[in-house]
Amino acid sequence: MQDRVLSKPFRLKMDLDGEVLTIVADRSNPPELYREIGLSEAPYYRIPLVKIRYYAQEGEIISKTSGFGGGSSYSLVNGWNGKINPVNISTEIKDTKHTRLYFEDENGKDIILTFIYDDFHKFKKIIPLKDYEVVQKKYNISEVKEAQVNTVAIKIKLQELKELRNQDLITDSDYETKRTKLLDSF
Repeated sequence: MQDRVLSKPFRLKMDLDGEVLTIVADRSNPPELYREIGLSEAPYYRIPLVKIRYYAQEGEIISKTSGFGGGSSYSLVNGWNGKINPVNISTEIKDTKHTRLYFEDENGKDIILTFIYDDFHKFKKIIPLKDYEVVQKKYNISEVKEAQVNTVAIKIKLQELKELRNQDLITDSDYETKRTKLLDSF
């Protein structure tokens, strides 16, 4: 699957037009934000609902606290000097939460778009039936993931088979027979 980070700190507009989800960057975003993530212009997607597998919240907040110091000074010659060394405590918080949209493009290629975490609520409002939890209840999600893996594996095998035919390593008849067998197994 191809992963594209679509929404860094910039704003998006999402709209459902019939059976098509439209995702477009808000015009108020400065163009340099797009260049930071490798895009030459504002992202724009029109995704038919039937091509959307699901969206989900992923990641976590990691908190790490560390500290040092707090001892006192004492020597055998001078005794205790009356000072307590300061305690230094620091907390580092790393937020890796985000929202991902899994779908298939018009060429049958699997795409993952990564959005900021808060965009999950936009998706939930616009396309609630594509929420991972809802899809998981409707279908056994392990079957969905297994079907995705099988789809990718069959696509690879079909491409390899086509290359063999193009290199004249198998006949057209063998190609059609094996191709049909692969598609039937799907």
